[in-house]
Amino acid sequence: MWLHQVFLQDIKASGGAVFKALESLDSGNNAGWVFPAVTGKTLYWVGGNGNWNDRAHWSSTSGGTGGYCVPGPLDDVYFNADSGFTSSGKTVTVNSSAYMHNITFSGSGTAPFLNSTTNPINIYGSSEWQTGMSVSAVYIYYRNNNAPKTVKSNGVPVNGSVFFEEETSVSLMDDLSVSSTITHSAGTLATLNHKVSMKNYSGDTGSKARVLKLGSSDVYITGPLNEGDFEAASSNMTLDAGTSHIHFTGVTGSPKLKAYSGQHYYNISFEKPGLEGTLEGSQTGSVYYNNVIFKGNGKLNGGNEIKELVLTGAKKYTLQAGKIQKITDKLYANGSSCYKLEMVSSVPGAKALLNVMAGATNFDFANIKDINSSGIPLHFGSKSSDLGNNDNISFSAYDPGVFSGFAGQNWSCTQFNNADPASYTLSSAGFFGNPTVKYEWTKLNDPAHTGIISTGESLDMRSYGLGTYHLKVVYSTAGPDESCTLEESVIVGSCIPSMINPGLPIRNY
Repeated sequence: MWLHQVFLQDIKASGGAVFKALESLDSGNNAGWVFPAVTGKTLYWVGGNGNWNDRAHWSSTSGGTGGYCVPGPLDDVYFNADSGFTSSGKTVTVNSSAYMHNITFSGSGTAPFLNSTTNPINIYGSSEWQTGMSVSAVYIYYRNNNAPKTVKSNGVPVNGSVFFEEETSVSLMDDLSVSSTITHSAGTLATLNHKVSMKNYSGDTGSKARVLKLGSSDVYITGPLNEGDFEAASSNMTLDAGTSHIHFTGVTGSPKLKAYSGQHYYNISFEKPGLEGTLEGSQTGSVYYNNVIFKGNGKLNGGNEIKELVLTGAKKYTLQAGKIQKITDKLYANGSSCYKLEMVSSVPGAKALLNVMAGATNFDFANIKDINSSGIPLHFGSKSSDLGNNDNISFSAYDPGVFSGFAGQNWSCTQFNNADPASYTLSSAGFFGNPTVKYEWTKLNDPAHTGIISTGESLDMRSYGLGTYHLKVVYSTAGPDESCTLEESVIVGSCIPSMINPGLPIRNY
């Protein structure tokens, strides 16, 4: 029994006959079939504007006569300077399912438009888009044929969804931007340190093994509502995060990172102050992170081990009851003099577990409830509130008075000592900032030092001398309901003996 030019998948042949599939594709899980080796054709688009399945637009030579066959999954297709595109005729319309091996757009004087509103584009090899062209495709599939593939975008975004099904590897040769979801259901997807932008990453579907290798890539999850997630909660997913940074930047919804036990991520940031971000996992073990920043409300579900966790003011953070959030290097959990930070358990009356191993021990401007702390002792200052059912956390008596970030620093008698940094360093620690906070140091009434002299968390005064220093701390510029800026000055004076009588007490100048 012979078949010709077919796709075969999940078909078992039996009996006394010989089953051959000529010029056909073994799509997997077939038994009893013979697929004779076949060499694909090289096809060129000609004649400008047209439909994919119109043979008049396919030639066996570049710029040649049309009328050749419509491409199949073994055939390489080219769109080039001889394709006949003009400003008024540059659209290739995929009016039926399209199949090809490699697809290459390159060299056309007029940048073309590949358009598919309802039909999938099935790529069994690699792809390259031409700079300046447009690609609008409801679905682009990189189908499996057990051969490594590459994707070269040349700055062209894909308006649609992309599916990676190749069971060996797909490598990105440059930045990739996809307006909808990237679905990764098999094989290795290697970003090779390039930037990747998509509405949603779906890596938790299907039963085949897959590996995501991110290198040093910046990955942007841009989706709104329930589409702006990074989904990797699968035992079939192996994550090699490298030093990557996953940014959640959607403007609406509740973005989630859905992880699986034992996965190691690098940097994660939920970047929209108005949205609630979630570290989510149904796993029994821990998920590991280098740095996690929440700029909006946040939830920490499952067990997580985080090197540095940044929680920002005016927000509410909910820790899953009974699960451990382990912070190995540093926790930032301060509000500001404008707004309080809130940290609570997901179940009122049932404690969430917080284990801080190192870093800061003093915090302020926070309301804490139902938190069982372990590790180093945590203390919240006089602008914080113990809302009850907390363990191993101390609180100063609440003080409703005016706040001063320089309180406790006495610079009225100052002598710089190069061997002692504390003698010449102004610190902003009393303002309880975090890595998202901005600082502006200026010196008042000093014509030699005008404007902003530093934007660091601290200031080395040796280059600027004694005088009056002013610090502007910008906690947030998210909007009128959240913006917060605090400004304060401090006088740094000198100590010298009286020149009239050296025995008199030291005076300030």
